[in-house]
Amino acid sequence: MRPGRSHPGTPGPHASRTVIENGYLENVKDPYYRDATASLTQTGSILVHRTGKQQTGGTTFRPGDHSSYTLDPASEVPAPVRAGAGPQSTIGT
Repeated sequence: MRPGRSHPGTPGPHASRTVIENGYLENVKDPYYRDATASLTQTGSILVHRTGKQQTGGTTFRPGDHSSYTLDPASEVPAPVRAGAGPQSTIGT
């Protein structure tokens, strides 16, 4: 998320099973939320300058049961995102 901007967060709508792991959300309104038919879990995320909904609940799944991966610490997420955000001269060539 770009500093100084308010962006919507991650919705969990329409009977979805949304899993959020080690996210970094900055300047976000409603970082994560679900509707009555959805399930949403969140672990390890960092929220900075956020307002609004932070709703979890229901039963989702364990992503590690389906795929092997290693999570980066949430505190390390902003640097590579900012370095790679915006127009890239190598994309589309």
